[in-house]
Amino acid sequence: MATRFLLSIENLRHDLKPEMLLEAEWREAVFRPVMHGLLAHTQMPEVSIDWNRVVANWRLPWPKGRQPKEI
Repeated sequence: MATRFLLSIENLRHDLKPEMLLEAEWREAVFRPVMHGLLAHTQMPEVSIDWNRVVANWRLPWPKGRQPKEI
């Protein structure tokens, strides 16, 4: 779910290198505040995101007929 959400954001889909998400310092300094703000509106705890799995799923194709919507 986290991978698909991130890929639905056009700037992230085109500019973010998924390996950056594995760099703890960068993720904590740059990306965590963004995710914290987004997750504040959900029931998903921040600690439930497995960043290794997010990166592993980054290049998987979208299900047929379910292309990401531009945000």
